[in-house]
Amino acid sequence: MIEIMKHSVSAVSTKVGDISEVIESGVDGILFKSQGSKYLCNAIESLITNKDKYKQIAHNMRKKILEHFNQSNWIKEIENVYKNFIHYREEDQSHAKAKSRNSRMWVNIPLPL
Repeated sequence: MIEIMKHSVSAVSTKVGDISEVIESGVDGILFKSQGSKYLCNAIESLITNKDKYKQIAHNMRKKILEHFNQSNWIKEIENVYKNFIHYREEDQSHAKAKSRNSRMWVNIPLPL
């Protein structure tokens, strides 16, 4: 969905899962209740009958996608995951070493990757 929204297309989606974290209904997309096609029809009709609303929503979505969901942000997020993993792994290893020193026995506990 994010790939499509990058091309200035107004998004219409149900309010299920994490999609509400990406789309703010009425601002950069339209979210509707998933209980029936009536809600989908109303959402699509609201965009068809109001071209200015359609253009504004499409513009807002493209802007949001380019600012928040671009490749460099994804890379930073992945780097942060690895940095946190390494940090916690080092903490766990130093804790295990300190514990083994206190018991006068050296135990090196390798953590699985």
